[in-house]
Amino acid sequence: MNDPLLIRHYVSSDCTYLASLFYETVHTVNAKDYSKEQLAAWAPSIPNLTLWNKSFLEHKTLVAIKHDMVVGFGDIDSFGYLDRLFVHKDYQRQGIASLLCDKLEENYQKVTTHASITAKPFFQSRGYVLVKEQQVVRDNISLTNFLMEKTFQLLEIAMKKIIENKIKCKKCGEIIESTYRHDFKFCKCGSCAVDGGKDYLKRIGDPNNYEELSICEKVDDK
Repeated sequence: MNDPLLIRHYVSSDCTYLASLFYETVHTVNAKDYSKEQLAAWAPSIPNLTLWNKSFLEHKTLVAIKHDMVVGFGDIDSFGYLDRLFVHKDYQRQGIASLLCDKLEENYQKVTTHASITAKPFFQSRGYVLVKEQQVVRDNISLTNFLMEKTFQLLEIAMKKIIENKIKCKKCGEIIESTYRHDFKFCKCGSCAVDGGKDYLKRIGDPNNYEELSICEKVDDK
């Protein structure tokens, strides 16, 4: 039987499990892009759980559960800085990071993150753009990461019912439609994207690069 994936809010008793997942993921999944010395500086074997728990509680932190175990987590602060996003090494490429991101990004006009070399393609696929490459020094060891950001446009639809949520890319000509909440879709050239289904109209990309094709109808205020 295929157990469903549950995404819930963090509680302090999760902290040890999240720290363990972080360590194992960094030292396996990220090992192809960083040296052993860099991995050790990035993810030491004994993290400060007190500081981690404090940070998780201050942020919006979500935990992914499957087969009664923690398989991923992510957190974002009140300013839209996506601090951590990690998925268990045995549950990679199952859409868990995307589902976590969908929920973490909600209600922000802009989200920023420091992406590792390994994670950079994932964030690019979600519409994040590179701001700059940078070197972070930990325990006198330099690690490469990338400052990336993603800007959202949430269109005002007060007193309106969404019938169709779609746009046409002016660069590649593709018409893309979001049919349900968190149905995040890019055009084939990657210049723009839609999300929100019939719940909200979310746009990613330069407004000059797409034509709005959504259909809404006014709802009577009774």
